[in-house]
Amino acid sequence: MKKFLAVFLSILLSFSLLLPAAAATDTDPYPLVVVRGMQFTGLYTDLGTENEHMYLERVNAGNIALSIVKALAMGLLNLSKDAFADSLIDSLLWMFEELACDGNGDSVFPVSALTCPGNFSQYEATADLGDGGEDALIKAACERYGAENVYYFVYDWRLDPYDIAEDIHETIELAKAEHHTDQVNLIACSMGGIMTNAYFYRYGADSVNSCLYLSSTFQGTYCTTDLLQGKAEVNQPALSYLISSRADGAMSLLASVFTNSGLLSLVCALGDRFIDTFQEDIYERFMRPTFATLPSLWAVTLPEELESCLSFVYPTEELQQQYAGVIARARRMGEINASTDEMLREIRAQGCKISVVASYNGSCVPFYARSDSQGDGTLESPLMLGGATMAPVGTTLPDAYVPADPARLSPDRMVDLSTALFPDSTWALKNAPHVPCMLGSQVAELLFDLLDSEVQPTAENMTGYSQFMQADSALNLTAVVA
Repeated sequence: MKKFLAVFLSILLSFSLLLPAAAATDTDPYPLVVVRGMQFTGLYTDLGTENEHMYLERVNAGNIALSIVKALAMGLLNLSKDAFADSLIDSLLWMFEELACDGNGDSVFPVSALTCPGNFSQYEATADLGDGGEDALIKAACERYGAENVYYFVYDWRLDPYDIAEDIHETIELAKAEHHTDQVNLIACSMGGIMTNAYFYRYGADSVNSCLYLSSTFQGTYCTTDLLQGKAEVNQPALSYLISSRADGAMSLLASVFTNSGLLSLVCALGDRFIDTFQEDIYERFMRPTFATLPSLWAVTLPEELESCLSFVYPTEELQQQYAGVIARARRMGEINASTDEMLREIRAQGCKISVVASYNGSCVPFYARSDSQGDGTLESPLMLGGATMAPVGTTLPDAYVPADPARLSPDRMVDLSTALFPDSTWALKNAPHVPCMLGSQVAELLFDLLDSEVQPTAENMTGYSQFMQADSALNLTAVVA
């Protein structure tokens, strides 16, 4: 009997000691995993050895300018466009050679990411982080939740999202184990959106309480999809908007003269002639053995145009055999991307809270067919907003345009969220940068309030936040007006 009472009291004491811990779990924040986007500067060749150097260190403004001058000189000295092309392509290969993967999609060079394993409390030098983008997001998250609750997932962005999903899974499992919880919160930034979708595809969403897509690639980009079909061009509306939006003061007058005098049209015509003349050589000798070997590039190709892209880049049976592994990875990611909308709707229906935030009214790089799309300086806004209907950059939707839900039309008539993947849970930020965040800003508050919501955030229950807000230089917010 004494033995029974001792065992009983021991169990009772143990249970009583666990009660405070269980109560604390209810109030502690979910651990936060931030899946960052593409980061050139986070990759190193021969990391941890005496030969360690920053990946693609040869890619800088000085070398780019020198390459162009050298190519022009070679062309003039030899009176040959072939000499110009040879010199330019040789320079590009010299700068970007460490980028390449092989025919299977595996890295040719010993390149690896400078990762941040474990929670962020062990990384005290947060002052080394930048003041914008994912770095600012990490700073703000550490301030809000405590560094011990924040995990920064950094990866080799060139590689296959299907494989990277396994590393995301391990990070999430570590966060759960360290905090004795069944779920985490997740922020998917930029290319991290594709990586997160691959994670959901492989592992489901049972371990995720709330997921915020921030300036994310849901299914791909117009830029990659156009360029992998040979649709490179100088897009005049996009270039005109880029010039006018960047000019101020006296430069505004010069920009206006340039865009309205016919000089812009001439520049665009010359640019298109240059592309037509050299595109075949550049694709065959540079693009195919470098950028086109990257599984991640194929992963951000729109699924409905994937086969057209593959046919353009690998037109012969010999090339298809040589790059069979890359092609297989591309098609696997194409299947994942094609199923993304249905998958995310199902995940949300099962209780995982999903929110979308992206910026608009910015320019895109004006050198591909669809670059007159609204953008944020990096990616195209219609795709980041989950398929929203948007006016071309610098314009508004026609007066005759009627949205399916008038409440989802922005007051400036640039964005209609009626057609977005999640019309009620998507927030469009006018004039904000790519992956917008700044310590102490209202944008940071918006992001964390979305994550912390105990119910699925919607435009109707997130009081104080309009679906359409304009950001100033400090990333503070005001309502968009007509």
